[in-house]
Amino acid sequence: MDPQILAAIITVLLTALAGAGGYLIKGWLYASKPFIRIINVDGGFTRGADREDIPEPIVSAISKVPATLINPLSSTDSLAEVYSSRRDAHRYVHRAQEFLDYLADFDRCVVASDNRAATSTLIKILGGSEQQMWLTPLIGDNVVEIPDADKSLPPKIPFGESTQNNGSIWIGFPGGGIVFGRELSILPAFKMRLIKFSELVERLEFDKLRTVFGEIRQSVEVAQKVAKDVLPLLDKVVNESSQWAVRLYVANISQSPFLVNQIATLHVIDSNGASYEEPCYLVLVSKRENGAEAREPATTPLVLRSESDATFEFFTTNTQRSMKRGDAFRDAFDKGSAQCWVDLSIERHGLGGSKSMSTHRGAFKSSAH
Repeated sequence: MDPQILAAIITVLLTALAGAGGYLIKGWLYASKPFIRIINVDGGFTRGADREDIPEPIVSAISKVPATLINPLSSTDSLAEVYSSRRDAHRYVHRAQEFLDYLADFDRCVVASDNRAATSTLIKILGGSEQQMWLTPLIGDNVVEIPDADKSLPPKIPFGESTQNNGSIWIGFPGGGIVFGRELSILPAFKMRLIKFSELVERLEFDKLRTVFGEIRQSVEVAQKVAKDVLPLLDKVVNESSQWAVRLYVANISQSPFLVNQIATLHVIDSNGASYEEPCYLVLVSKRENGAEAREPATTPLVLRSESDATFEFFTTNTQRSMKRGDAFRDAFDKGSAQCWVDLSIERHGLGGSKSMSTHRGAFKSSAH
C-alpha cells in the first residue's frame, strides 16, 4: 500500500479514536455514579386519620381510669387517638414511679410530724414539670376533692397568679418560687380549683394535703397498673398499622441531572439469614414554618440537578399487617441485628439511560437503638 495512503488512514483512525475517547470521558463525567447513603430507618409511621378496631380488653381497661389520665378509646377509633392513649400509658409505665415515691415520702413525713421534710418534699411534688403532668389534671378536672383551707390560719407560703405559660400560679417557697399549672387564662374553672389547692399550700395544712395526695396516689397507681396491662396491646395495634420509612441522602456529583423514580425495593436480611423484600414508594420531606417535618408521596420522579443533593424517604407500600411475614419483619427490626438496603432506579438523558442502583447495607433498626 502506498505509504501516503497508509499514513492518511492511520491519521483518520487516531482522530476517530481520540474523538470517541473524549466522548466516553465526557459521558463518564456527566454520568458518574451518585453518592447514596441510608440515614436512618423508622418503623412507626401511621396515618392518624385511619380508623382501627380496638380490642375490647383495651377499651374496657382504659375505661376504669379517669379520662384526664389516659386517653379513652372506643371500639372503633382513629390511630391518632390510639397514639394518644399509648403516649399516656407509656408515661405511666416509665415515668410515674418517681412521682408516686414523692407522694409516699410526703405521707411518711406528715405522719412523723416532720414539717421541714414535708415542706421539702412538697416542693419536689409541685416543682417538677413531669409531676405536674399528673397532679394538675387530677386537681383541675375535679377528679379529687379539695377541702377548704382554714382561713383562720396565718399564711406561711405566698402565692399568686402568674402570666407565665399563658396563665399559671406562682408559689413562693423558701429558696425560690415555682410556677404551677399552665393555660389557666383560658380555663377559669380549672384555675379556681388550683387556687383552692394552693390555699392549702399557702397555710401548709399538711393533714389536708396528705388526704389530697392520698387520693391522687390511688388514682395514679390504678392508672399505672392499667397502663402496664394495655401498653403491649396498644403497641401491637400501632405496629400492625405501621409502615417503615428509610431515609436516604443522595448527592449528584456529576455534571448532568437525573431522575429518582418513585418505586424502590427494601431488602432485609436478619441475623438468621432470612431475607425479606418489600416494595416502596417515594416520599418527599419538607420543613413546616414551625420546624416540624411534612411528608408527601411523590407523584412524579424526583429531579436532582447537577452538583446538588437531596434527602427523601421510601415508605413500604404495605403496613405490617399487610406483609406476608409482617411479625417476623417487625421482630427483625426490634432486635436491631438485621441489615437492610434499598434498590432504586435513576434515569439520565442520553448516554446514562436508566440504571438500577443499590444503597450500601445499613442497620435495620430504629435510631433509638
